[in-house]
Amino acid sequence: MEKHVMTMPLQEEELRKLKIGDVVYLTGHIFTSRDMGHLRLRSLAAEGKPLPKDFTGAAIFHAGPVSASDRIMTNGGRVIAVSSYGANKEEALAKSFAGAKTIMFDKKYFRSDIGFDL
Repeated sequence: MEKHVMTMPLQEEELRKLKIGDVVYLTGHIFTSRDMGHLRLRSLAAEGKPLPKDFTGAAIFHAGPVSASDRIMTNGGRVIAVSSYGANKEEALAKSFAGAKTIMFDKKYFRSDIGFDL
């Protein structure tokens, strides 16, 4: 098991060095999504349709339920954190808010008060 510290945007040559069991520390902004966000991205890709954002070099953290055989397993909450990078904090926040508006699911609650304490 090795430790890796990687900075966004991720580079393919660095990712290819990873092995199962390695510990990876990410520096920068990542996208966090749950089941519906991943399902939407997966279906868009399968249909050959454009994704709502260019995820090249991005990290996406799955923060929701997983399918195990015929069961759906979760540890609670519906959380999707959309994070972006930009030339400055304002640009990064604007990109994140724009990305968050493209994600839709039943009873979505959007918070715009996060990220200002950086």
